[in-house]
Amino acid sequence: MILFCFVPSYLTPVESSAQGVPLSAVYSLLLFNKHSGSSGSYTLGGIVFGLTGSLEIDKNGADNLIITDNGPFTFPALIEENTSYSVSMVKAPAGYNCTITNGTGIMPENDANNISIVCALAPMYTLDGTVSGLAGSLEITRNGTDNLTIASDSPFTFPTSVTYNHPYLIEVVSTPSGYDCAISNASGVMPDHDVTDVGITCAVDTTPPTKLVINGGGATNDPQYTWSWTSGGGGNGTYRYNTDCAWPYTLDNTHSIMTTSTTASPATPLPDGGYNMCVQERDDDGNWSDSAVKMLIINTVSPTVNETVPLNDAEEQSLNC
Repeated sequence: MILFCFVPSYLTPVESSAQGVPLSAVYSLLLFNKHSGSSGSYTLGGIVFGLTGSLEIDKNGADNLIITDNGPFTFPALIEENTSYSVSMVKAPAGYNCTITNGTGIMPENDANNISIVCALAPMYTLDGTVSGLAGSLEITRNGTDNLTIASDSPFTFPTSVTYNHPYLIEVVSTPSGYDCAISNASGVMPDHDVTDVGITCAVDTTPPTKLVINGGGATNDPQYTWSWTSGGGGNGTYRYNTDCAWPYTLDNTHSIMTTSTTASPATPLPDGGYNMCVQERDDDGNWSDSAVKMLIINTVSPTVNETVPLNDAEEQSLNC
């Protein structure tokens, strides 16, 4: 038989004893549920279900606890009574969702072990979209690993589904030669349904390389002056130039010299005069940069110097006669 005794809170142990309750029972009731550690501080814990792998939680942003098995758990640090607490998920096992129940509260005057954590496989959904303007083969990737090759304008679906609440990022790996492809809605966090609004638009690449920089120029007495230039970026190192281009300084393959060098000089000496050097760079898609122009003046004629020579006394006297 189990006997339950009720001791009014307003009675002292002596008064309670006077009411017929033994002092030993009074002190036992007063100490009931008190933690065996320091008075006024208690443990916080609970139980985990459905765990496969490693789970990490924290209490009030600290006192982290890693759990690897199903069953009871207890935070290592005690909590003082009347102190608020909040248990949060730091990291769930890959592919799992873990839900915390009774994770917040005020610490009572006894241990609190009513927190419940239930883990389950997270649902997975497909990542889909459409391609337009494609002429050739396009390769894209999700998070750098799940690659997909697309050969024509059509809807597409990545081969591997994405776990609910996990991030994704779609990027272009390679495009058809001469084309640029842009992705809309390329990143996000997987919702609780399939994603179908990824859009990829391909178009002929018409972006030219950046105009290069011609070094030197000015005035020289070298009729086979050596020009040099520096790429502006975006090209493939193929250049065309003309040492005497005229306004509006446009070049074509017929009246230009093609080269992969970044220097050039005339094959034969140029006559004295002014010359405009024009250079362009091409990219892999056949786009040419704007012409870079630099002027050069060639003057190979030595200057004539007029010098006055003073006369001696005899020459000066003969002139005065």
